[in-house]
Amino acid sequence: MKRELSLEKPEGLKDLFPGQFTVFSWLDSAVTAPTLITLITTRKANSKPNACLHAWGMLVGGHGNYSSLIAVAKRGHTYANILRERQWCVCIPPWRLRQQCFATIQRNGEENDEITDAGLTVEKAAVVNAPRIAECPICLECQYSWDRELAMGDGNHIFVGKVVHAAMDESVMITDIAPKLERMELMCSVPCALDPRTGELSTNMGFAKFTLWDDRRR
Repeated sequence: MKRELSLEKPEGLKDLFPGQFTVFSWLDSAVTAPTLITLITTRKANSKPNACLHAWGMLVGGHGNYSSLIAVAKRGHTYANILRERQWCVCIPPWRLRQQCFATIQRNGEENDEITDAGLTVEKAAVVNAPRIAECPICLECQYSWDRELAMGDGNHIFVGKVVHAAMDESVMITDIAPKLERMELMCSVPCALDPRTGELSTNMGFAKFTLWDDRRR
């Protein structure tokens, strides 16, 4: 049976870490929908590579307008870099690189080459000035189209950029979906699960490897 939910945070719900339900909506945990993990790469004002481990985005658009839509925190390097440079890359990392992906969070000082310092390899982009990551089987180079605040006073900002170049490893250029997903090793971010009736919150959250494929047409 469906229940109609109030948009007010359930009574008794406590953060697992300071500011959890300020940075994230409690509905994120109630819905518990996995989202694709990417690395958004840009260049800092000093030209050092920046890498943002990212799960709030999507790829949208029709012919001639395939675009990256991303929500980024206003307090971070990525926000400032995109406003200044007006370009970025969306790099899709495989599951086997998850530790290096996490390392980009710790090695994020102004003087850090956040790609190299995380154990990954900087690769020159074909069109934009933002760096690509060599180990990522798919990299999409994006040029700024438009931006706006997610909402008045919200800490996140929306950017949309047109994909102006794509680079893809030959190993994932196959049409059989199941082995393609196995080779891509897509990662998803999964929020901790919440029971909105009671405010009970799971302590399990993190990354999941996406490999399942069920072809209903067969």
